[in-house]
Amino acid sequence: DVNAALLLARLAMTANCYDDARQILEKIVERQPRFLAAWHDLSTVLKEQHHYEEAVAILEKTLQLDPDNARASMNLGLVAAQRGDTQAAESQFESVIGTTAARQNVATIAEHSSETAATHMAAPVARLLH
Repeated sequence: DVNAALLLARLAMTANCYDDARQILEKIVERQPRFLAAWHDLSTVLKEQHHYEEAVAILEKTLQLDPDNARASMNLGLVAAQRGDTQAAESQFESVIGTTAARQNVATIAEHSSETAATHMAAPVARLLH
């Protein structure tokens, strides 16, 4: 069952077993290519493993499947910020939360100027999107 596999992958992510999670998620998206939750989780695993280009490719694939996917847009912004591309980050954030909030997010990330700061912002952003 694909939902059980997704749960297993998320448990592996929680335990920081990203290689295991990645293998499970890659099998899910291979079998269920329109299962967006698996694509999203796969991009998260890739970000955690610092495979930013692969994460971007996955998020872009997600947006091809669902152009209005706010979570994918925000995560593209987070990846851009983690890579130091503040212009791309602001553009992605702006598409979802507006100009002022986008600038505040980018400023906060720049202020902390660490990968950790951008990663910790993902949780509050995710709560906004749910």
